Amino acid sequence: MSAAQLAVDPLAAARLLLGATLTARGVRATIVEVEAYGGVPDGPWPDPAAHSYRGPTGATP
Repeated sequence: MSAAQLAVDPLAAARLLLGATLTARGVRATIVEVEAYGGVPDGPWPDPAAHSYRGPTGATP
């Protein structure tokens, strides 16, 4: 799975990720739960439930 395949609407990306197996350094893990959120109001998938929706908060430098 590539980044380009995941550069779609959040629900489609979540469907692709659900059940996917990640492998790194001899460890395998299967994604069994996902949540799909959009983003900022002027983005392609605005979503008031997304943490990014209100923009930067100043909590991080």
